[in-house]
Amino acid sequence: MPKNVEEYKKRIARRNRHRSKDAIRDYGCRRRKENCRTNKPTTKPAANTATCGKKQIKILNITIAYVDNLEKILQENEKRRFLNITIRMRDQRIGYKQREDLDNRKI
Repeated sequence: MPKNVEEYKKRIARRNRHRSKDAIRDYGCRRRKENCRTNKPTTKPAANTATCGKKQIKILNITIAYVDNLEKILQENEKRRFLNITIRMRDQRIGYKQREDLDNRKI
């Protein structure tokens, strides 16, 4: 904030030096209009509510399709993981059996 009125006037004069008088006047009018705006509730006509409903249904359908796709991917990953675990267990069992055979030969 300026310390006194003179400093404030100088600052405004510097800022407005490159602007035309019309631009300065328009800027002031625009600021007054912005300050005078009232907060009116935005209501949509009945025709737009149908359009909004269609858009919402479209978004819901896309979301459902996305979730279905995720479920399929999760099921595939679950099957692969189960298959990998069974293969590892089989390999470990084979390895343990080979060790037992070697141990029995040494004894």
